[in-house]
Amino acid sequence: MSYQRLMQDHATIEALIADLLHATAGEAHPARASALLERLAVVVRDHRAREGAVLRATMESAAGDRHAATAVAAMHDVGELEEDWSQYLYRWSPDAVAGQWPLFCRVTAVMMPMVRAELAREAGILYSLAVHLGVLAAVEAPSSLTPP
Repeated sequence: MSYQRLMQDHATIEALIADLLHATAGEAHPARASALLERLAVVVRDHRAREGAVLRATMESAAGDRHAATAVAAMHDVGELEEDWSQYLYRWSPDAVAGQWPLFCRVTAVMMPMVRAELAREAGILYSLAVHLGVLAAVEAPSSLTPP
């Protein structure tokens, strides 16, 4: 795993967020928004699976380090967003999106900036710390690069 690979995930997530926000900004397209949300949920899930071991190893390596408090605070924020994200996904089934379109649009307009802020926190604090501590390579070895 590398910083480069995790940032590829972030770029994919950012693009899906932009598409979802665009889909909820104008005319009602609940089926399109539901499909985008489903795709976003899968990409976020897969990303979290990839980054989980890196974040755990970073926390272990940072324990007792001068960066420990920063890492702990950032991980706390990650945990809080994971709970909000899970509730959001649970709440917004395709039927709920279609049946409560205006509310879905408002809630999505609040949730997506929270996800974006989390991505920035991960990259700016946790991934950078992981590279600094030697837990995460800066770039992927050429033979192990795979498309997102």
